[in-house]
Amino acid sequence: MEKNILVIFLGVVFVAMGIALSKGHIELMHSYHIKRITEETRIPYGRTVGLGTGLIGIGMLTDGIISFFKESFILTIVCLVAGIGVIIYGQFKYNKGIF
Repeated sequence: MEKNILVIFLGVVFVAMGIALSKGHIELMHSYHIKRITEETRIPYGRTVGLGTGLIGIGMLTDGIISFFKESFILTIVCLVAGIGVIIYGQFKYNKGIF
């Protein structure tokens, strides 16, 4: 039960971070992740990385809620892989690399 509450809490945190990043608050990220981001690409980059972060959070949040009723981990894995894929895509497209 404690695991479910922790996963739900982390899911909410990731969704909140995704929303903040989507609004252009990329200063939440490490400086080496955003060192090549220009002012013109700040919003599209934030939306892309925010979408990936939000996907990860939604997967965690949903898994935490579903785990109260039955064990299910597949949705978290699917959302985690999709979210990381979107984040890596945004890093390569706007930052010209992961670091």
